[in-house]
Amino acid sequence: MDYITIFGTFASIIIAVSLTMKNIKTLRLINLIGAVLFSGYGYLIGSMPVVIVNLLIAIIDIYYYITLIVNKEKFDFIINNSGTKYYSELFMKHYKKDILKFFPDFKEESLKDLNSAYILRDMIPVLLMLYRDTEGEEIEILLDYATPQFRDHKSSSYFFDYAVHHLDIDLTKKKFYKVHSEVPAHDKYLKKMGFKRIKDTNHFQKAI
Repeated sequence: MDYITIFGTFASIIIAVSLTMKNIKTLRLINLIGAVLFSGYGYLIGSMPVVIVNLLIAIIDIYYYITLIVNKEKFDFIINNSGTKYYSELFMKHYKKDILKFFPDFKEESLKDLNSAYILRDMIPVLLMLYRDTEGEEIEILLDYATPQFRDHKSSSYFFDYAVHHLDIDLTKKKFYKVHSEVPAHDKYLKKMGFKRIKDTNHFQKAI
């Protein structure tokens, strides 16, 4: 296999990988890279149709990627009420398999004892936060789940920076959020959100 063929194969793999991305922004970016590389491959083998088609794909990717960045999403939230309990059951049933990857010990029966908050992006529910007040200085978060297409931390940041001030909790008596985690991917997310591991435990804390 010559180097040009290897280059073309690599470009094809990049395009194929882009189609596995759940995040639309990431999909557009990786597909753009693949299209540019494959266009270069078309030039090397002297095929103008391959060059033109892939440059066109690259232009389309650039257009939609810029659109995704420039267009400002509208964030909103829904705090626990009688309706969200029923919706939470449906939400968790739909995403159950994915939720258990990050929260393997979470039991659906716990739902009735917890408060819930939904973060909406352009009116789409993208993050479910299940939490409870404690007698101490902590708000304990039992579930902090974002749907696969919206895992860019914006929804969680909106919750911690804004929505939390509308919870039915006296924040003047609270100093920390507390989260239990045993999954490396969840640990990484918590650290990115400013949580710090409590020494020699599987618990993380973040100052309110």
